Amino acid sequence: MDEQVNPLTRDDWAVFLAQHKAANSNQPPAKREDDEPPAPREDDKPLPKLTPIRFVEGEILPPREWIVYDGWIPTRKVSLIQGDGGDGKTSLMQQLQSSCATALAWIGLRVEKWVSIGFYTEEEDRDLKERQAWIDAAYGQHCVSTGNMHLFPRVDEDNELVVFDRSGKPTLTRFYWQVRETALDLHARLVVLDVSVDLYGGDEISRRQVRAFIRPLNRLARETDGAVALTGHLSQAGIRSEGGHSASTDWSNASRSRLYLGRPKLETDEPGDDNARALTRKKANFASIGDTIKLHWRNGVLVPEGLAAQGYSRRSSEDVFLALLDAVTAEGQKVSPKPRAGNYAPAFFMKRGPKEREDYRRADFDRALQILLQCQRIKIAPYGPPSGGHERLVRIDAPEDDGEGLS
Repeated sequence: MDEQVNPLTRDDWAVFLAQHKAANSNQPPAKREDDEPPAPREDDKPLPKLTPIRFVEGEILPPREWIVYDGWIPTRKVSLIQGDGGDGKTSLMQQLQSSCATALAWIGLRVEKWVSIGFYTEEEDRDLKERQAWIDAAYGQHCVSTGNMHLFPRVDEDNELVVFDRSGKPTLTRFYWQVRETALDLHARLVVLDVSVDLYGGDEISRRQVRAFIRPLNRLARETDGAVALTGHLSQAGIRSEGGHSASTDWSNASRSRLYLGRPKLETDEPGDDNARALTRKKANFASIGDTIKLHWRNGVLVPEGLAAQGYSRRSSEDVFLALLDAVTAEGQKVSPKPRAGNYAPAFFMKRGPKEREDYRRADFDRALQILLQCQRIKIAPYGPPSGGHERLVRIDAPEDDGEGLS
């Protein structure tokens, strides 16, 4: 039996004819009742125009600045340093401040000599002074006397930087503004914040709140044209996976560099070294990831594995450059400032033993050469016949001679 089809009613025909007429004419279709205009803005002020960045063909950008070279802690960003309690995060941060104050290497890495401030929420005065005594002994100098590092014990203080109301709206606290004012007053370009659990007044698993916490820290890094180093504890899952993750993944996503300090994982059942540590670059927006520095706890200081059996103190690359320049000059050899010369100083110094050049690389000496010239601690001096065009590097206070030829 054929299926019966309900005939169209008069109203159905009216709708059909109206739609057909609109589709075959230049007139827009009639508005429906639910086609409401967008709600007006709260004010009628004109919106500011959005302006894209301007690119210039052939523009040469200055090299990116780092607090810790190469690729470990960038400037104008927040870097997150994570690890389990008791593994040495606080010591590592105090060593970082000491290295920036003196230009001595930080766990074997080159640093910028900058003023720093550090806020330690779990430490008393005595704790910081005792640890600094260990660091000073390892570095061979009284680091705080440089005037380039300032430490603030904050145990039992109200240390939250950002708090949130019931709706999740963030508010910067009085302490945040105190930190900012201190950084600007002291011209600090490194701000150490230890540790996040005391500084963050929100829900650790809320992405929006974590972002709202990191955002003003990034702004502080830009205002100081420096870096913010924030330490944080790990969840048990983060420790087991050696990934360093804790709570919301936005702790990692919102930071531009994330370092993980942990204990090396053993591949055998043999007992491990309780003093062994490893610092791994888990995230880096401007460098490779996965690089690891093996460390060893020695006399209250974390030192690179290769230096654990000897004194930790390492001179700056500039001081080592000068020492090598003195050595080759005493040997009657001359080094050139010209990169293409066979006796170009940084390349020539790489022929010396690792111990004599204190494990510095050619890139370190390239940079040291430029700094020493800018600071007028060395100069370029001609030698030999004027027609030869030979140049060598000498100390500013060194007597010039008319030696001929290249060594």
